[in-house]
Amino acid sequence: MRAVPRHLFVPDVPVHRAYADDVVQTKQDEAGIPISAASQPTIVALMLENLDVRPGQRVLEIGAGTGYNAALLAHLVGPAGRVTTVDLDEDIVAGARRGLAAANVRAVAVRHDGAEGFAAGAPYDRLIATVGTGRVPRAWLDQLAPGGRFVVPLRLRGSVARSIAFEREADGSWASRASRGCAFMPLRGIADDAGRLVPLTADGTVTVEVHPGQAVGDLIGILDAPAVERRTGVRFAPRSSFEWVWLWLACRLDNALSRLSAPADRDLRTMVAIDGSDVAYLALRDGQVDVTARGAGAAALADRIAAEVVHWDRAYRSRDVSFRLGAPGQFTFDDVSITWV
Repeated sequence: MRAVPRHLFVPDVPVHRAYADDVVQTKQDEAGIPISAASQPTIVALMLENLDVRPGQRVLEIGAGTGYNAALLAHLVGPAGRVTTVDLDEDIVAGARRGLAAANVRAVAVRHDGAEGFAAGAPYDRLIATVGTGRVPRAWLDQLAPGGRFVVPLRLRGSVARSIAFEREADGSWASRASRGCAFMPLRGIADDAGRLVPLTADGTVTVEVHPGQAVGDLIGILDAPAVERRTGVRFAPRSSFEWVWLWLACRLDNALSRLSAPADRDLRTMVAIDGSDVAYLALRDGQVDVTARGAGAAALADRIAAEVVHWDRAYRSRDVSFRLGAPGQFTFDDVSITWV
C-alpha cells in the first residue's frame, strides 16, 4: 500500500482525505445515492490479504471503481502476472484508466463490461468483487482455474454482509477460508442487489435499508415513540463490533436485520430489527449490551431480541463460523449456508 499512491486515484479530494481510513465516494445516481467509491483502506487491505494473491497469478476484479484496488493487485502479482478489472459505466472505466496511467501501472486491463466478469481472459487464479451482492453468479465460478480462490462481499440476509474468501471443496461446494463484516456499494446488472430506503423520519434524514423478502410497516415517527429497554447482561469491550451477534440475529429473526442510516449528530449508525411497525436495536452501555425497542409491540420485540443475544453469548459466542456455497448448513439462505462450528 505504500507503493501505490492512493491520491492519484481520487484527485478531486484533498490529500488528507485520500489517505484517511475512510470511504471516498466518487459517483452518485440520479437520486443522489452513491454507486461507486474508493473503499476504506482497512477493508481493502483485509480483502487482499484474504485473497492470498501470489506473484505471477492472473486476477479478475469485479468493480473497477477508481482503479486503486487494481493497482494494488498489479503490485502483488508482479511483472509476470496480469490483472483484469471490469465495470459497468464508461465514465468509471475511463476514470480507472486515468488513475492507473497517472500511477504508471501498466499490467492492468480495464474493461467496460458487465458484472458477469470477463470470460475472454479466463481462467483466473483469483477473483475479487469490490461490490456487494446477494448471491454469487455462476459465471464467476466458471472463470476460476482449479485451485482458485475468490473473495466477495456477500449480503447474507437483510443488511448483514461479510467479505468472504471461498475455495472449492472435494465435493464441488465452496467453503469459506476467512471472513470479515463489511458494507459495500451494491452490484448492478447480474445479481443486482440494490435495496430500497424506508424513512423513519418525516424529513427522510433517518432511513433503514430494506431488501426483498423483508416486510415493513409504516415506520415514520417510530423513533419518537416511547422506548422499552432491556439489559441483557452480555458484556462487550469498548469499541467492540457487534458483527457476530448481528449475524446470529439475522439468522434467527424472521425479518433479519436492516442497516439504519442517520446524520452523525444522531449517533444511530447501527442495525435494527423490524417487526411490522416496531423497531429494536442494540447499544453498548456500561460495557453491557442493551436492547431498545419502540412501537406498540416494543416489549415483546425487546424480550425476543434480548433472549437471542443471551443465547448467542452462552452457546455460540466462542465458536467459529463457516460459510458454504452449494452445501447444507445450520442455516441456509438461497445458496449460502451458515454454521457455527
